[in-house]
Amino acid sequence: LSLDSASASFQGYTNELEAYFTHKEIPPSLRLKVNNYIQSRWSRDSPQEVDRQGPESSLQGLKMYSEERILDKLSPALRRELMASSVTSTLDKNPVFTASFFGSTLQVYMCTSLTQEWFQEGDHILVQGAPGSSVYFVKSGSVEVNHSGAPLGVLPPGSYFGEAPLLFPSALQPLTFVSTTPSSAFEWKISAFFKCLEQFPDLREVMELVLEQKMRRLGMESWKDRARLGKKDVQKERIRQLTTLFEEGQQMN
Repeated sequence: LSLDSASASFQGYTNELEAYFTHKEIPPSLRLKVNNYIQSRWSRDSPQEVDRQGPESSLQGLKMYSEERILDKLSPALRRELMASSVTSTLDKNPVFTASFFGSTLQVYMCTSLTQEWFQEGDHILVQGAPGSSVYFVKSGSVEVNHSGAPLGVLPPGSYFGEAPLLFPSALQPLTFVSTTPSSAFEWKISAFFKCLEQFPDLREVMELVLEQKMRRLGMESWKDRARLGKKDVQKERIRQLTTLFEEGQQMN
């Protein structure tokens, strides 16, 4: 895995990307957003520093790599240690997932199932009314919480979100989470989440208690009533919401 090879691979990718932009007639604003994402994804600078620099000076000298290919050539023990090194600093910022709460075994178990994602300012990470899909841990940047368009607060690094419909599978996502700055987060996908709960059954109870406290602070105590709805009730609610949107659209026309 030579640096020259990585640099050439990235240069080939950027050339291909420019050709794609031209052929598909991608507007400048969207090109800028893509370039910002690439810079945030591969730069050694923080996402906020990348945003200040802008993408024009950013793509030069970047090197792309395949984390999967790199880790595949290592021993299982060294692979876990490398993955843990980038995850534990984020988990340690949260009282639920710090090593002193459940012990280091939980973090070791989680480190191989978390994948890092990058978001631009204004990206909707999770949307109110959508089914549960993942839990996210904020690594850098900040994420705004809102309900029906009304801002409720900002989550700092170390915070996690998205767990509500996973803990109560018959419910939908009660809140929207928007990246308010260029940010990154570790994604805990639904399949890995439930496997972890099987290994650490006490974790579910702790996360449910924390969720209850979160909702109370946001003035959404009725969340638990909503979470207990059956699947048929959820489907009826979706139909009601769609009908309301359709009627509002008809009135505007």
